[in-house]
Amino acid sequence: MALLKEHAEKARRDWREVEVAPQYIVRVDRARVLKDFEGSQMYKHLTSLRKSTLKDQGDIRMEDSNLIGIPAEIVDRAMKLMEAGVTHLLGLYFAANSVQDLLDQMQVFSEEVMRELK
Repeated sequence: MALLKEHAEKARRDWREVEVAPQYIVRVDRARVLKDFEGSQMYKHLTSLRKSTLKDQGDIRMEDSNLIGIPAEIVDRAMKLMEAGVTHLLGLYFAANSVQDLLDQMQVFSEEVMRELK
């Protein structure tokens, strides 16, 4: 957000008028067990990107830079993102390994996370 503000100032734009919609991986887990996330194809994909696209992210843990955890943790992280200037949670990629798992993740996200953000 600091970089966005800096660039907006240079371009003589109000940074508050810029829509901010970063992409996040989502895995809602009521028990805060990371094994489901770490076993997902999304986790494996992100791990492979550490050699290229994500190589400059250092030691940032994927579960700390995405929306991974129990609903209350995800709500808290989303609130902090909004306070920082994020305007939309649009690019959400659910870490799921089956169609049913994906549907379950979307359902719990809508019921236990989104309702708290409205």
